This record gives sequence, C-alpha cells and structure tokens, in this order.
Amino acid sequence: VSSLQVEDTNPDVISGGYVFKSDDPPEADEVFFSGARQQVIMVYPGKRSLALPQRAAQFNYVRNYFNDFSNALFGVNFTNPVSGYAPYIDVDSWIDHAMVSITTFNVDAIRLSGYFYKDRGKPMEMGPVWDCDRSLGSTDTRQINPRFWRGQGGDGGTDYFNAPGPGPAHHWFPQLFRDINF
Repeated sequence: VSSLQVEDTNPDVISGGYVFKSDDPPEADEVFFSGARQQVIMVYPGKRSLALPQRAAQFNYVRNYFNDFSNALFGVNFTNPVSGYAPYIDVDSWIDHAMVSITTFNVDAIRLSGYFYKDRGKPMEMGPVWDCDRSLGSTDTRQINPRFWRGQGGDGGTDYFNAPGPGPAHHWFPQLFRDINF
C-alpha cells in the first residue's frame, strides 16, 4: 500500500494506504475500533501510531469509511452499484478470497488472522489469504472433508453464509451473498 505520513491529511492522500486485520483478541499495543459491525485492528500505520493526536484525521477517515461501508452494506439499497456496498470494496478480491477460503475449508479464514487493506484512491481489498495451517485436511479435524463448504461457526470454523459469529466473515459475507451479483 501507499506510504502514509503524519501530514497526509488532505483528500488527495488520506484515502490510503491502510492495512487492517481481524483477530481475537487484539494485542495490548494494537489500535482497534468498531467499524461495519466488526472489530477492526490497524496494522499499517502500525500499532499505536494511528492513535497519536497527529493522526486523528487519518483515524477518523478510516473509522468513517467503515461506518459508511456498513451503512451501505446493510442498507435497503445495498445491491445498488452506486449507493450500495460495491463502491467501498474491490468486489473481485472479496469473491476470490471467499472462493479460496471456502473450497479449502480454511476454518480460521478472516475471523482469525485475516487481512484486508485500502490503498490510496481505491476501494478496500480482501487479502492476502492468510493463516492456512488448518485447511485442506491438516491435523485439525474440523476441515477433514474439503467438500464441506460451510463452517458451523464457533469451533466449527468460518461460516461465510450464516450470521452471527466472530469476524468479518460472519458479518459482511452473509449479506454480500444475498446479492446475486456477488
């Protein structure tokens, strides 16, 4: 993602780059906030730097972006390509991430150690695919059958299709899958 300096607060540059993660619980020195019905942890700018008073405009930009995304995603016109969720995310990257995670039955997919980012002037992208040590028939018995497409939530793994549960997969993806275009 683009480098983001403390002084980058005007509209041309404040839109990125940011890296976020979903994990539970956040480490003691991590900055996090509630956004789009999900706890979001800041990775870049890293750790406490976004909590500095000099970075308040950037922190507010990020929090507002997630709130606007949430309002669009869970609004009555969420499938509208202009006023719905689509302008806030890189839809193809989110579909790709879901396909890879679901077909490999990655039980931790984006609810634990999940990453997403927003580069300057671009919508939020999902990825990289991460934390795959419990997928494709590893020693974790929850995903022994790679043809099993749906986690059971909680200890059963990530369930992209049914809410509620921890992490973005249980908040964002069930709503996204309600859109036939997604």
